[in-house]
Amino acid sequence: AHNNLGKALMLAGRFPEAVEAFTVALRLSPNRTLAMAQNYLASALSKAGRVEESIEHAKTAVKMNPNYAEARYNLGTGLLRLRRWEAAIAEYETALRLQPDYPEAYCNLGAALVQAGRPAEAIGPGEAALRLKPDYGEAHYNLGVARQQLGQFAAAAGHYEAALRLRPDYPEAHNNLGVTLLRLNRRREALEHYRAALQAKPDYAEAHVNLGTALFEANQWPAAITHFEAALRLDPDSISAHFNLGNALCATGRPLEAIAHYQIAIRAMPENPELLNNLGSALVEGGRLAEAIGHFNAALRLRPDSPETHCNLGVALGDQGNRAEAIRHLEEALRLRPGYAFARDELAKVRAAPNRRP
Repeated sequence: AHNNLGKALMLAGRFPEAVEAFTVALRLSPNRTLAMAQNYLASALSKAGRVEESIEHAKTAVKMNPNYAEARYNLGTGLLRLRRWEAAIAEYETALRLQPDYPEAYCNLGAALVQAGRPAEAIGPGEAALRLKPDYGEAHYNLGVARQQLGQFAAAAGHYEAALRLRPDYPEAHNNLGVTLLRLNRRREALEHYRAALQAKPDYAEAHVNLGTALFEANQWPAAITHFEAALRLDPDSISAHFNLGNALCATGRPLEAIAHYQIAIRAMPENPELLNNLGSALVEGGRLAEAIGHFNAALRLRPDSPETHCNLGVALGDQGNRAEAIRHLEEALRLRPGYAFARDELAKVRAAPNRRP
């Protein structure tokens, strides 16, 4: 009776109450059904967000019955949620050896393979899940992620669209479809899907960042800033939000405000040449030339063929009064990009100025 109550509560999405029901069932279960009771409790604990406890009960169920495919599946799902990809893969593969017609195990195996950086291997399990369960939206989503990582953007978009036909309010599918459509140069549709993702899940920080990035690339800078700031209210540690907000603030003539955001981002990405260059440019605007020059030099050590960074370094050195070095970097910018008008104009200014290196 308590197992049946727990199942009914699970279907109703009342997971904490389901945990209580299955806990009672476990205490009352005869020995022959203990593995099943452990497994039901593992599933409920996982749904209630108590993942580590879920894993322990799933392990107990597997120890009691090593051939229990559903317990292997629940153990794999707990491990997947803890980002222990390879261990999760092993459990899903065992579940499928025990029960080859298990679409959920195929689906989650594909998800684990993608997370483990093995997207090509994820295609087969995802397609197997759909053969067994053609209306499986999550399997379409996982296949979309795998195809997207493989650069197969049209195929990825098709899977995300299929997932959305089955579940129109699927925020992750809307968000990833937006990313994919941008790669297919379908910006207007991408914006629609990012907005749909946020309508379905207003606290979706990643979708705010992606929508902000798309708006930034469309030169809609104030709107982009609104979304980057929203992302940071939801996830203050979002490196992409800090980086992109810095870019948008610079684009709207607010480089001094951008500095703090770039500095946060650079702690996580100290070898990102674009970020180093952009922080250098903002520091120049703040009159902090020595710091800016240090960042430009660091960027050039990572990407020595960047005409923008050579140009920016040349301008900063010129502002510092180091005429000879400024000319050298501006000339290198023009060598790398012969039609670079801004570098040409700055070179003319520096050549006309006296050498006043301190």
